[in-house]
This record gives sequence, structure tokens and C-alpha cells, in this order.
Amino acid sequence: RWRGQAERRLVGLQASSAAGGLVVCAREDAERALDALIENAIHYSPEHSSVEVRAAEMEIAVIDHGPGISPDEVEAVFERFHRGRSGRAGPGGTGLGLAIARGLARSWGGDVVLQPGRPQGTCAILRFGSAQGSPENVLSER
Repeated sequence: RWRGQAERRLVGLQASSAAGGLVVCAREDAERALDALIENAIHYSPEHSSVEVRAAEMEIAVIDHGPGISPDEVEAVFERFHRGRSGRAGPGGTGLGLAIARGLARSWGGDVVLQPGRPQGTCAILRFGSAQGSPENVLSER
């Protein structure tokens, strides 16, 4: 799904899964939220670096090695149309992706959080809510 964009940017994609199981959410919402997080990671990653997607119990982490986000901007970038310093200095965008991803996640009891990477980059985490809900809203391990 994201390989073409990553290849055009000369960025590798890696995936790992530490846990199985089910989470409850609207599948399309989870896919759309992941699209925003992975596309941002690819967008801000330097050529010849990689983006890692790690699935763990009740969350999926997307880790890049780009310019990163400063701790004082971690919440501000979730505001619609707000772009952090790296976003304003880097490639174009609307400043909507993170706001949409968080709104979707929160609608089913989850969340999206950002953590500055060490020593650089960003870790974006899509957290799922508790396993309650109807069977048509189940996203299972792929």
C-alpha cells in the first residue's frame, strides 16, 4: 500500500509484529489513521533511511528517522492546519493528517500520540481502545 511512495522517496519500509489479537474499531478509520502516520513518516524521512511499523498489544508504532518534532510541538501539530517547524521547512502538506488520525482514533476510544525519537526522528503511535463493540468493527492482525 505504501511501497510505491516509499520507493519514489528512496525510503525503506520495515514491519514487525510482537503480538496478535483483536482490537475493536472501524476498520476504515484505522486504515485512514495509519495512512496519515505512515505517509508522514515517509514524507519526512531522508533518502536511504527507513520507516518501521511495529504492531504490539493494542497499538501500532510508526518510527521514522527524519528531522523529528520538538517536545513543545507534540500537541500543537494535532491542531488542524498546524504544521510544526519541520513541516514548514520541509515538503508541502495541509496540516490535516494528524488531526484527522487523532479524531478517528478517539471516536472509537483510541488515540494518536507522538514521541520525539532518540537521537532524531519521530515515533507516532496509534493506540486502540478496549475490545468492546460490534463484530463489524473488528480489525484483526493482518
